[in-house]
Amino acid sequence: MKFRLGLIASLLILPWLFGTKAIAAEEFTTDIIANYRIGPTGIASVSQEIHLTNLTAQTYVTQYALEVGSNRLSNIGAYLDDGTLIPFDVKETAATTAIVLTFPKPVVGKGQVLSFSIDYQNRDVATKLGKVLEISIPRVAKGESVGKYQVTVEIPALFGQPKIVSPAVYTSEAIDSGIRLVFSDNQIKNTGIAALFGDHQIFGFRLTYHLFNPTVSKALTQIALPPDTAFQKVAYEKIEPKPQKIEVDPDGNWIATYQLEPKEKLSVLASGSVLIYLEPIVGVPNKPINAADYLTKQAYWQTDDERVKELSKKLTTPEAIYNYLVNEFSYNYSRLEEKDVGRLGAAEALKNPANVLCSEFTDAFVALARAAGIPAREVNGFSYSENPKLKPLSLVKDILHAWPEYYDNDRKLWVPVDPTWGNTTGGVDYFHHLDFSHLVLSIHGRFSDRPAPAGFYKAPGVESKDLEIFLAAEDPEYREEFSLDFSSKRSWWNLRQRLTITLDNRSNVAFYDLPVVVSSSQGTVSQSIITLPTVLPYGQTKADFSYQPSANWRDKIRLTATIHGKPFVYEFNIQEPVGFFVLIAGGISLVGIFILSTKKARRLLVSVLKRIGFVRR
Repeated sequence: MKFRLGLIASLLILPWLFGTKAIAAEEFTTDIIANYRIGPTGIASVSQEIHLTNLTAQTYVTQYALEVGSNRLSNIGAYLDDGTLIPFDVKETAATTAIVLTFPKPVVGKGQVLSFSIDYQNRDVATKLGKVLEISIPRVAKGESVGKYQVTVEIPALFGQPKIVSPAVYTSEAIDSGIRLVFSDNQIKNTGIAALFGDHQIFGFRLTYHLFNPTVSKALTQIALPPDTAFQKVAYEKIEPKPQKIEVDPDGNWIATYQLEPKEKLSVLASGSVLIYLEPIVGVPNKPINAADYLTKQAYWQTDDERVKELSKKLTTPEAIYNYLVNEFSYNYSRLEEKDVGRLGAAEALKNPANVLCSEFTDAFVALARAAGIPAREVNGFSYSENPKLKPLSLVKDILHAWPEYYDNDRKLWVPVDPTWGNTTGGVDYFHHLDFSHLVLSIHGRFSDRPAPAGFYKAPGVESKDLEIFLAAEDPEYREEFSLDFSSKRSWWNLRQRLTITLDNRSNVAFYDLPVVVSSSQGTVSQSIITLPTVLPYGQTKADFSYQPSANWRDKIRLTATIHGKPFVYEFNIQEPVGFFVLIAGGISLVGIFILSTKKARRLLVSVLKRIGFVRR
């Protein structure tokens, strides 16, 4: 969404009107004071007060056009400062609305000011989504000449204080209806305004994965389940049928494995809730990475392409890469109508920057970042959008979205950005923060094309809708349930026991750095606290430790493992180690054999010596 201003100025040769021409920047100054009053449902009532000042005595304005990057405007009106109605025409496209004013009388003379206002309601400025409110006010379109530009935003008290506001330079004041934010810095001409209210967003999901084994042998197949990330927490309602195992891959994907019989078809249903936050979640660890894994060339990230290498020498920071793509790429909506959208990759996208979708914005970012020595990767997921022209979703299949992440080494954090929406919304800031609408389904780091996200697991020859993602009203219930088993291995040589605990997480959420406190009725354990780094929902985790009994080792031993206050008890008896006695018996046998062998050898030697006459008496 963006504002585009247009003027038709008349060249005045008194007393005749000679003709018209397009306005030049040096002939007028344009000052804008815009007020956005957000209603309880999120609809914005907008009033733009505009002042045009003549800089010459020879020109005056006859028409003015305001183009808004939304086609969901209503209740449009235009007025002179004395309240006189201004005639106007409205021209809509698939993504914009142009309001063209024709002024009834000229304002002539150097220094003279034409003041008027344009009012309308816009359903795309603010979006009330479940528990949160998102406000996006566009920048002025590139190339427009604007002098003073001030924006005020009034928000009802029911939404509370903003969680994030961009740009950060603004004033806030209390008003009867809520709060008012005032922006007057020149930065808003270039970046627009974003304000987010609420603590977190909640989405519910129902995902179907269609699996098929075409072979005549048993086969293993895997799916990617929505994972926890630094900005989202997943609570599962069910995964049916239950997989053989669930593991975390090096990119952070949650990979579930199933074994299929020959020619078997299997549909897997995963349902639950996702909580999305603006700031990193406390408790989800930010782990260091092997940077080399995220700097390599991949099929769609051609870091060795000449254009990529050339640009990467100039674009050396994530923000520089983001700004370049937002300003130089153009989203091609017509490609969405093609039966096979395809994926062009970074090199082709940079050659044809007007023919890109979200996948190309993402591939170009990742390739440029990697070529510049910045670890980067791709995320496939779902992004909630009420206006697909402003916030398009173009990853085909069940209409998904793609966006990149770069690794911030100082924060030890993967940082998501969205250059696609930064471009299509007319400069709303999706670099310094995302919103409450980006839900991660799979992560591509070591490979540019796998694992596939939910929605891509289709039955052969069948097109079905396998993604259901919807706003939820209430936070999910976190269910904590564990099962823990002990196993021990008998020692042949001493009393020390080697033990393994196997934890089955029957909870619907993952746990990180989960402490297991181990104690014993007597003796000592090698670790009194065993820390399990990652315990996935419906997953299994093992850990080894050892136990050294005391002098009363023949008594029954009781080991207790406690998780979050719940004890799990294991009782066992230590069997006498047989290795020592075997060693003694074996040693005695060897000594006996050695002695007998030595005696026999001595008799043989004496016999030989006797034969050759060297026996001494």
